[in-house]
Amino acid sequence: MPPDGRAPLEALFVLGNLALVAGLLLRRERPSWRAVPLALYLLLQAAWALALYGMRLPQFSPPVLAILAEYLTLVTLVALLGATLAFIQFKPRAWLWLILPTALLGAALALDARVFGPRNVALTVSGGIITQDGLRLTAGALTWVTAWVLALGLAWRARVSTSSPLHHNRLRYWTGALLLTTFGTGLTLATALRLSNLSPLVGGTATLLGSLVAVITWRAYYLPDVRVTLRRAVSYIFITLVTFAIYLFGILLAQLAFRAQTGWAPLFGAVLVAAVLALGYAPLRRGAQWLTERALGGAAVDYTASLQDYSQRITQVLDLELLAEMVMKTADSALGISRGALFLVEDSVHQDLTLLAVGGLGVELLEKLECPADSPITLRWREGGGPLLQYDVDVLPAFRSVSAAERATLADWKMEILFPIRTMGQLIGVLAVGSKRSRDPYFESDIAYLAALADQTGVALQNARLFSELRAANKQMADLNRDLEHANEQLQELDKLKSAFIGVITHELRSPFAALDFSMQLIQRYGLDNLLPEQREQLQQLSEGLKRAQTMINNLITFASFLSKQGQLRMASVDLGQLAQETVKALEPIAGKRDVKMVLEVSETLPQIYGDRERLAEAIYHLVHNAIKFNREGGSVTLACRAAPEDVIVEVSDTGVGIPPEKLPELWKEFTQLADPLRRGVEGLGLGLPLVRYVVRAHGGQVWARSQPGQGSVFGFRIPLGSQNE
Repeated sequence: MPPDGRAPLEALFVLGNLALVAGLLLRRERPSWRAVPLALYLLLQAAWALALYGMRLPQFSPPVLAILAEYLTLVTLVALLGATLAFIQFKPRAWLWLILPTALLGAALALDARVFGPRNVALTVSGGIITQDGLRLTAGALTWVTAWVLALGLAWRARVSTSSPLHHNRLRYWTGALLLTTFGTGLTLATALRLSNLSPLVGGTATLLGSLVAVITWRAYYLPDVRVTLRRAVSYIFITLVTFAIYLFGILLAQLAFRAQTGWAPLFGAVLVAAVLALGYAPLRRGAQWLTERALGGAAVDYTASLQDYSQRITQVLDLELLAEMVMKTADSALGISRGALFLVEDSVHQDLTLLAVGGLGVELLEKLECPADSPITLRWREGGGPLLQYDVDVLPAFRSVSAAERATLADWKMEILFPIRTMGQLIGVLAVGSKRSRDPYFESDIAYLAALADQTGVALQNARLFSELRAANKQMADLNRDLEHANEQLQELDKLKSAFIGVITHELRSPFAALDFSMQLIQRYGLDNLLPEQREQLQQLSEGLKRAQTMINNLITFASFLSKQGQLRMASVDLGQLAQETVKALEPIAGKRDVKMVLEVSETLPQIYGDRERLAEAIYHLVHNAIKFNREGGSVTLACRAAPEDVIVEVSDTGVGIPPEKLPELWKEFTQLADPLRRGVEGLGLGLPLVRYVVRAHGGQVWARSQPGQGSVFGFRIPLGSQNE
């Protein structure tokens, strides 16, 4: 106990600061490390109060405690600067602001002769000498001023850099806490150093009150708006004064009017004045309230009429940009928003949530927002959550896991509130609004109005979105049709060029090959007797090569005629059985050379068909010739013709090595040859099977092929039964 026997005042301040530390750290959610500087500041304040109390006790050394109290004051201000940096949540490099006051504090301590003894340190300024003690006091004062100015300056800078009224309001409270704590600390120190006659209760109370405001500002995310509170207080005072003036005027008027009267006249006059005041008070008060709202801002808006007008105007809107313009103008006329935008939402279950801007007010091209599936923003809206405040994303612990990319995009948008737009429970869009031009926060009535506006926009947005997608699909289809027509024209030109090229080349080659064939026939008829056996063999090989070349040229000519649509069919009744016998007879010499057995199976009830006999003979010839050419020695080829209810079927099967099933479709393409180890150098253009396909399709039929490696192959076609009248 101090000498006077009273409870120490400083003890109350110590308990108050410790209670504030407990209130700061004992939060429902896990406290962030950013609360550490403020907790340190409160503990230093408690230690400082204890040091001041100890200076009054005889058992302690007042000089030592005075030194401790002095430096605790400076360290407290540096901690308060750190708390300000943590509260504002600047980037990590902003903590460099602590270097200057810390350096000044270290200089003051180093120059303190009471701690490190006197030194030969002095500074001459304008003819005067600043001693070591003077330099210490100067460094301490600069520490105080620098920490205080930096804290206020950083708080002001944060206010300027944000457009959010909620952030502005929170920073106002923090600035007030800075002013109160600095002012209270200064008063308390001045009282302790006998520089002021004020009671220590004044400075201590101001300091503790400032600390209380700081802790409340840190803990409470939503604080009463300072500007709105002051405006309402001024409005209340003004209306109260107007009411008082009305009543005072009525009473004075009654006294003046009936002062000289006697009897019942004064009473009658009082009743008359009371009646006038009763009838005129309500309109006079409403008029005074209207004048106050006009002078201070915040005039009421008829939200119901605004929503009704908006719902009538958007019923026929099918353009997304026009819809965005209408909703922004409606919100602006009611609330005076500085900016806003309408977004479409691309939402797939268990995938990212993407917001794409359609149009807006006071904004240009906005970057799209991509929220991962596990983002708090995505989870909030998918779970049916309501409006999302940018302020919530900035300060609420529930949104700490929002990614840096999401925060950067939201910061670029500079929107204040985002309202989800849903139809039948599905999120389809977002209505975003920036701050008001009046810089007032959004009140509950404003948020309810904007939420209703977003709800009414839902159906119109869905219709406009579907119409936009339909229009885009039609445009894409038109572009594709145009590209397809252009590609078709190019293909037709290429087809004509190819047909013309093949036709010209093959016809030009036929003449020299005919001359060579005639010369070979003359040599074989009249010149074989004069040739040696080796020469006769070579001449025979040359003759066979010319025949193969003539066959390829004839195939090319036939193929070219089909490509140029000049290969007209000469339709007549055709006996496919007879064609099969002629083909087998013509190819038996070739089969005999390869020791391939020929088998012919013709149904006895095989009907005649209506077709081009020459073309069909070529088709059967190519199938049988290929079966012989690609067969193994000692194998067999079976040509089967049978009748079906509506078709005649021709199939050629062999006992070759077979073909992989995935390769079969390629065989029907022009100029296609598959590598085959059994072909042993057999040459060709790869036109036999394509010609078969062209001939069969020209008759309205179909071709097919079946094969498995090691099991041989089956190639066939069907020709529909027809009549000469078809």
